[in-house]
Amino acid sequence: MEWLDKFGLFESPTQRDYFARSHFPAFPGRSLPDADPDLLVLPGKEVMWLQSFDDVHSDEKPGATPPEEYIHCWPG
Repeated sequence: MEWLDKFGLFESPTQRDYFARSHFPAFPGRSLPDADPDLLVLPGKEVMWLQSFDDVHSDEKPGATPPEEYIHCWPG
């Protein structure tokens, strides 16, 4: 998280806490179980940065997306 904080991606402490508790950096290790653990640091950071940037700046509106925008009610 110290490395990720340098990019200033998060809009709130709540967002930062969410990513701090996530297991996103474990993805490369799970998908490459025989890899040298020392070499997994870079892809782990890349996955964490990409996921953070995507969630905060591509998927969410400032202040979060209201739930009603995710819920589609069909007429009937």
